[in-house]
Amino acid sequence: MKSDYKFLILAGIAGIIIAVSIVVISITLASSMLASSDEPLNRHVSVYDNNGKLLREYSGRLTRIRRGDNGIRFRADGRQIIIQGGITIIEEAE
Repeated sequence: MKSDYKFLILAGIAGIIIAVSIVVISITLASSMLASSDEPLNRHVSVYDNNGKLLREYSGRLTRIRRGDNGIRFRADGRQIIIQGGITIIEEAE
């Protein structure tokens, strides 16, 4: 009986370690995709209010899209844009 419990405990710990590893890898990959270098990429950014109404769109070679506590920041046409609140969709073109 004791060996059955030990096996279940070890299997549970292994499952937790695997789950945490997957979450860390996913966060790292997502962060590296969102935090780009200073090189501008072709992107299209759409900003919607919480009801789904389109508020603003930005297209072209946008630089440094970053998500943080103060919203989403990027540079477009030499201006720094900060979007706070709402729903933002960022599409990157090849």
